[in-house]
Amino acid sequence: NVIIFGETGVGKSSVINMIRGNTSRDDQAPVSSGAVGCTFSSQGYEANINGQEYMLWDTSGLNEGLRGTVDPRQAILNLVELFEKLDGRVHLLVYCIRGKRFRQVVKDNYDLFYTRLCNSNVPIVLVVTGLENETPDMDNWWKENADDFKEYKMRFKGHACITSTRGKLSKDGGYMFDEEYDESLKKVGMLIR
Repeated sequence: NVIIFGETGVGKSSVINMIRGNTSRDDQAPVSSGAVGCTFSSQGYEANINGQEYMLWDTSGLNEGLRGTVDPRQAILNLVELFEKLDGRVHLLVYCIRGKRFRQVVKDNYDLFYTRLCNSNVPIVLVVTGLENETPDMDNWWKENADDFKEYKMRFKGHACITSTRGKLSKDGGYMFDEEYDESLKKVGMLIR
């Protein structure tokens, strides 16, 4: 059981769809480019990573605000209910954030779920999304920002700096970020294994 959590709009559902690969539209985690989230409650999706079966849990976005589709308190309650439902069978937390400057809410969510809810007993990894335009490569974001996580005593078993979109269709028939997307898929697969 792998729980993927983070703020609304960071790409949790897109990461799940990327990992699962070519699934029918009806079988994909719903995604939205809107200002409010589209995941109302925790939903499990089966995935195969290098021959190993996983259950990936998509969760309501945190910190959506009062105009969002899920009340902030309800989003937290949904995660608590998922932990209770899984009854100690959580094997990995995947904390998704957008590749922006460090904000206090990133630390607050880490503390709430990793430190308090899991008593720091479940391995946690970090997936940083939205880095398709990072130069010279996506990993540069971590080089520039790793010290912020150390300063706030946020420790992870690993991290992946990724994109969860292929981008626009290009003239050659591929997509603008195909190379970065394929690299991201490998990184996330290695992180979860």
